[in-house]
Amino acid sequence: MRPPNGKRRILGVVRLSLSHDETDDDSVDRQKDIIEMYAKSHYGTVVAWAIDNGVSGEKNPFDRADLRTWLTDEAASKYDLIVAWKVDRLGRTVRGVLELDDWLQERDKGLAITEAQIDTTTPPGRMMLTQLAGMAEMELAQIKSRVRRWHEYARQHGRPTGNLPSWIYREEDGTYRMDQDRAAVLRRIVNARLDGDSFPRIIEQLENDGVKTLSGNDHWSIHNLSELMRSPALAGCRYERPGRSSIRGRRLVSDTDGVPIRFFPPIISLDEWRRLNSNRQGPRKSKSLKYNVLGRKLIRCGECNGIYTVCPVSRKKAGQKDSTEPELFYRHIQGYKNYSNCKSRTSIPYRVIDELLEAHFMDKRGDSLRVERVEIPASDKQEEIEQLKYVIEGVRQEWNHGLYEGDMDAYISRLKGLTNQLKEAEFEHDPSPRVEWRKLDTTWREWWNEASVEERRQGLVDIRVSVKIWSQDEQPVIQPNWILVPLPAHAHTGVNRWAAIYLGDGSDEPTKDPT
Repeated sequence: MRPPNGKRRILGVVRLSLSHDETDDDSVDRQKDIIEMYAKSHYGTVVAWAIDNGVSGEKNPFDRADLRTWLTDEAASKYDLIVAWKVDRLGRTVRGVLELDDWLQERDKGLAITEAQIDTTTPPGRMMLTQLAGMAEMELAQIKSRVRRWHEYARQHGRPTGNLPSWIYREEDGTYRMDQDRAAVLRRIVNARLDGDSFPRIIEQLENDGVKTLSGNDHWSIHNLSELMRSPALAGCRYERPGRSSIRGRRLVSDTDGVPIRFFPPIISLDEWRRLNSNRQGPRKSKSLKYNVLGRKLIRCGECNGIYTVCPVSRKKAGQKDSTEPELFYRHIQGYKNYSNCKSRTSIPYRVIDELLEAHFMDKRGDSLRVERVEIPASDKQEEIEQLKYVIEGVRQEWNHGLYEGDMDAYISRLKGLTNQLKEAEFEHDPSPRVEWRKLDTTWREWWNEASVEERRQGLVDIRVSVKIWSQDEQPVIQPNWILVPLPAHAHTGVNRWAAIYLGDGSDEPTKDPT
């Protein structure tokens, strides 16, 4: 019911699409002033406001956060009339506006538009509302069309749309520049991730070094690091459908030939970004570097292929009661699948293996140039090849239908360019990764003299140096490119022990198993 003074109770409806695009003509305050003036001139009073700031006109009025709270039977008893500045402030779809009007009519409520002087309590007013709602919906379609054309233009000319990455800024002349300090931090994180470091380990190193986040905070989070590593903006690219958290099923914005477009200066290459996201968990590193020995992760059992690990044994157990400092041994790890049936398991002082390994490695490879193992990732160009074939077939059909208007030179030029791209893609197509060995400038001996024990061990791991150990009386049979060396017999059983050493890849053809 109306208040005793007879004035109609008005609910003012205000909507603005984007709060940061607010102008003097359609600001929230401007809309409120217009509705207040309407209330005074039509013998009414504004009793409440439904203000939806940053809401698209495509959204149904019943789905808007503030307005929908007033579209209930209980709330409707507090007002008599809904007033908006324009029809598009209620919504930009005919269906949504008419649903709102029907709902109000069923409850004996009115709807008024100040700009067009429409009052839907009358039949002419309802007719005008329908026409204006149709015009608002047509305007929405035109806006969408303009936005799509702009995005298409931006893609073709390599211009980004939407927000920029936090490490990219735009100069006054329209060019995009990279914040070198932030880029250096991202490059460090990418390198650590490609090397196999986990996110907690990377965060620990960054915070220990006092490196702040891209937003200036002191503490990093695993979620933020994961999102940064997932972003194609690291390679200067963008997704076709931004905003989704998963990278599965998403395509990079590409040109008509299927080549990803570079919108920003890249920090890493596209291949590095794909490697970064090919295995989200990344390879795991050893959790402990407590025992700094040369043969860690290099030794296996010759019989069961079980792993030998580094174990401390107190000198008191070894009969040396004058000291409690432990002695390190290489010991066959327990719990391996063939451990219970293996007869070659034994324990050997680490110095015996380390000195033997160093002596034979320096003797055979010390004066040769170092080699670096380079993994060439797979280059799967199948999708690009199929796309180019599709485009070439389309060009031929265009010629057959006379779309080139007899311009043979233009047809041949475009067909030749696409054919060359196809040949290049087919030449680069290599679906399986491979390994290359590249020679460096220094010899192994020169590098060895300067490197620490851990650096030496990692260098041997990189070229896949291996050691196999047997505990048996008879001499094991090994491959020619392995070196068999007798070890001291077991102190208690007297059983002979043997070691076979493989001095790594990059010089001879590798053999994975000496037997």
